[in-house]
Amino acid sequence: MLKTEQYYELDQDIVDYFLDLEKNFSFAIDIKYLFQTNTKQKQLISIKKIPDNYAVVLNAEILVTVNEEYFNVMDDNIRKILFEQEIDKILPNLEKGTLKIVQPSLKTSAGIVKKYSYESVERANETQRLLAQNKLED
Repeated sequence: MLKTEQYYELDQDIVDYFLDLEKNFSFAIDIKYLFQTNTKQKQLISIKKIPDNYAVVLNAEILVTVNEEYFNVMDDNIRKILFEQEIDKILPNLEKGTLKIVQPSLKTSAGIVKKYSYESVERANETQRLLAQNKLED
């Protein structure tokens, strides 16, 4: 598989879905995102900070990669939980005007568990894990 087949521009509907959920987090700074599909990614969504030297060239601070196959087979509740878990990792530093991606001590944050219930979050994470496992077997 060529890299151009693995990575490509993310569908606008998914970008809009992400941005709609991101609005609910009310970040105090405007975050610039770069969206991309990764067909081999073993999770629905991944958020990474772009190194400063590339961020200047790309005019973006956060790289959001989504596996569209997973997005298309998951129900909306699971998608929403997994997207919000990733968005919840973004930690802006208002004093410095910088961003950091933090890893929660659990697989999710307490706020996400309170919002959806532990069982729903566990179901979402297990569905993602099974899809990744199934993809490896193909």
